[in-house]
Amino acid sequence: MILSEKKAHTDADHGLELSSRNRLNASGVKEVFNFDDSSIVADTEKGVLTIKGSELHIDKLNLEMGELSVNGSIDGLLYSDNHHVGRTSLLQKLFK
Repeated sequence: MILSEKKAHTDADHGLELSSRNRLNASGVKEVFNFDDSSIVADTEKGVLTIKGSELHIDKLNLEMGELSVNGSIDGLLYSDNHHVGRTSLLQKLFK
C-alpha cells in the first residue's frame, strides 16, 4: 500500500541517531532555517533542533521524507519550542 510509505512523516515521528559524535541522522525534519559550519537550526516534528559543533556539513536533506544527515564534530543538541528561530529557510538562503 503506497500510503504506508508516507505515513512515517505524517504521524509526527521524530528521531535522532548519533554515531561517534561525528554523524547525525534525524527523521521528522520539516525545514532547515539556518546552517553554517558551527551550527544547524532545523524545525522538527518535536520542536526546533539546534545542532552545535565544528566543521558541520549537511550530507543529505530530504524534506519530503523528513530526513537530515549531518557530518562533522557534533558538540551539542538543543531543543526549543520557539518556531520563530531563523526566519530564512534553506531554499531562501540558497537562492540569495
